[in-house]
Formats: sequence, C-alpha cells, structure tokens
Amino acid sequence: MHNQLTNPHSSGRQNDLQELYDRLGGPHRLATADKPIFARNLGDLAARLSPENPLEGARRIVMHSGNESLWPTKRKKFFRLPGEDAPAAGKDGDYASYPIQFRKLAEAAGELLCKSNKPELIQNWKMQAIKSLATGSSFMPSFLPVGISTQSAKDLLDEYATVLAEAVKSRTKITEC
Repeated sequence: MHNQLTNPHSSGRQNDLQELYDRLGGPHRLATADKPIFARNLGDLAARLSPENPLEGARRIVMHSGNESLWPTKRKKFFRLPGEDAPAAGKDGDYASYPIQFRKLAEAAGELLCKSNKPELIQNWKMQAIKSLATGSSFMPSFLPVGISTQSAKDLLDEYATVLAEAVKSRTKITEC
C-alpha cells in the first residue's frame, strides 16, 4: 500500500497543508517505509522544542497531547531522537502504525513551539509541525514552501537545515563514517 501524493494542481499552499492534515487523519495505516521517517521527524520536533535535552522535549509533547499512556514505554514507537538509530520497520524497528496518532503529537509540538497566544498563529505552527512530520515520507515527498509572511527567518533556516540534512543523509553514506 502506498500513500497518495499531494495533488500538484490544488489551489494554494494552505489547501495543500489542509489536504495533508486530512490525509493524516484517515483510518489507513502508515506505509512501512514511512514509519521510521515519522518517528525521526517527531524526534526532530522534540529536539527543536528542547535542544539541550530532546528526550524532555518528547516528554513535553506527549504530555501536552494528552497521550500520557505513551510515556515512557512506547516512546520509541513515536520518537527517534537525533543520534538514535531508526531502523527500518519490521524485525528491528517497532513503530506505531496510525498517522492520526503521529498527527496529534505533531500538533502538540507545534502548539508548544508557538510563542504566541493568538489562535491563528497557534494553528499555523500546528500545520507547520504537521508538514515537518510528513517531510520525506510518501505523504509529502517534495518540499511545500510556506509563504514568507507566515514564517520567521529562523524557522525558514531551521526547516532548510532539516531538509538539507535529510537529503545528505539519504543520498550519501556520510553517516556511516
């Protein structure tokens, strides 16, 4: 089973993000190849939330999402922190299967990363976290840029660094050295 790609002819970036949000809420299970990508991307969100202690960032995300039962026993099913192995799903890699669970955690991360109390900004941060969650997966294999007016320079640079690091990691053997 392969997940569907975002419609390249849809009208506007917000519609693309809304379509992504909707597809992540569906009843279908994640494709096997997407599971470690989602866990690694949630780990990256946890590291953005708490750079000095990504594990604490992951804990905060879980608690804020209302899924306390995931902590700490099921943490690796959802979060692979920077520097942790993220083996392929299967014998050596045990990951959660339902995208809606990952989406809820990404929404909590976006809410925690947002430094504003304005509902529209909180919603924007949630959607950007969901976009970060899906980056590199079959849900969103290509880069969907955001309007400059809705993203700070630091966020743009963080996102660029994440995409660049993932491209280098997936296209080279630099991490095997």
